[in-house]
Amino acid sequence: MIEQGFGRIFVGFLLVFIEIHILALDILADPVGYLLIASGIITLHEHTGRYEKLHKLAYGLALLTIPTVFIQNTNDPYGMDYVLVYTGYTLLLGLIKIILVYHLLTGMAESARKYGWPDGERRAKKVLNLYLPIALLGAIAQTFMINSYNEWTPIFIIITVILHLIAEIALLILLFSYRNHFPPDLPDELTESHG
Repeated sequence: MIEQGFGRIFVGFLLVFIEIHILALDILADPVGYLLIASGIITLHEHTGRYEKLHKLAYGLALLTIPTVFIQNTNDPYGMDYVLVYTGYTLLLGLIKIILVYHLLTGMAESARKYGWPDGERRAKKVLNLYLPIALLGAIAQTFMINSYNEWTPIFIIITVILHLIAEIALLILLFSYRNHFPPDLPDELTESHG
C-alpha cells in the first residue's frame, strides 16, 4: 500500500509539473495530478497521522486548478485586469501547493522514521529545506514582477525558474525513491508495532 501511495503521488506531481498544451487545452491536466496525489495520500494516512487530512487539501487543489486546463499564461488581449486576476489566482495555487508539499514532506520524514529508514528521513528533510525557500521566493517574486521591471528582472526570472526546476525535480526524485523503497505490503506486525 505504501508503495502504491507514493507511486500515485509521484505520478500526480509529475502531471502537475509537466505542462503540454494542444491548442488551448493542457493535456496533462493539473486537476488529474492533484486527484492522483489525493488518492495516494489516502492510501498512506493509515501509516502516519500526518496524512490524515492532507488529501482534502489535494482535493481542494484539484477543484481550484480546473481553470488551468483551459487558461494559459499568455499576453492576453483582456488587459491588465486579467493579468492581475491571473497572477492572484496562480499565487493562491502556489501557496496552497507549498502547504501541501510541506505537510507531505514532513509526513514522508515521519514515515521513514517510523519504518526505520533514517536516510529517507534525512532526504525528506533536505528536500523540504530546499523546496520551501525556493517556492516562497518564487511566490514573492511573482507578486513583485508584475509591478516592476528593470535590467535585472530577466536575470532574476531566469534564476528563479532554474531554482524552481531544481526544487520540483528534487521532490520528484524523492517521491520516486520512496515509491521504490517500501515493499508493496508491509508485514502486519511492522504496521501494528509502529501504529
